[in-house]
Amino acid sequence: MPSDVWFDVADAVGVLVIAGLECCDAWQHWDAWSTDTLEVGRSSVATLARQLRIHPSVLAFAYSSDELPPVDVEAAYVEALQQALWPNPTIASCSNLTSKLSGATGVKMSGPYNWVPPGYWYLSTPSVVPHGTSSPLGGAFGFLTEGGPGASPMIPRSWAATVPDNVLMQWPPNATSQAYWDAHCANPQGLFGKLDHFSSAMVARYGSLTNTTAHQFLTASQVAA
Repeated sequence: MPSDVWFDVADAVGVLVIAGLECCDAWQHWDAWSTDTLEVGRSSVATLARQLRIHPSVLAFAYSSDELPPVDVEAAYVEALQQALWPNPTIASCSNLTSKLSGATGVKMSGPYNWVPPGYWYLSTPSVVPHGTSSPLGGAFGFLTEGGPGASPMIPRSWAATVPDNVLMQWPPNATSQAYWDAHCANPQGLFGKLDHFSSAMVARYGSLTNTTAHQFLTASQVAA
């Protein structure tokens, strides 16, 4: 969790924050928990609640990410938050799920995690249900807790300050420069580690990138993003 200084800055500039427990680590490995682990979790939530409750920037506390915690874990968290006089809403999961203890989460975690056409964010009627989730696609309904553009190429001057000279003007990517271009993207594993999806959309909208320079690609990508 960031320090109070970070939250002080968020308070000062008016950035709203949903704070909470991190995903994809011990906070979600409940099968491996002991009674001692549960007490560590309860105490951690209480400590965070006392730290964060004075910050006007913190609008809610999410005590789980992708999944719902087991009922006994959620009950311990809710009790800890109440005892710490937590004043704001709580979120049982950042996904569109319904807890037996606290009801519907009221949020969705459906992505997208890569480039989508601008019209996506104006879709107010649910259409396709993504694999493995109960949340339908469409950007203009619900509260999205997790999503992003995937590839996010730099502006030209940032690119020039970041990569070595032998990569600077090289486009399309070759064996030497590919890793630097892919560093614009997210996790190198899975679907998010390359520019392919982003570049395909650029070609469809702006034409072939074959004779484009690196500077032209980076400039055009700011419009596409």
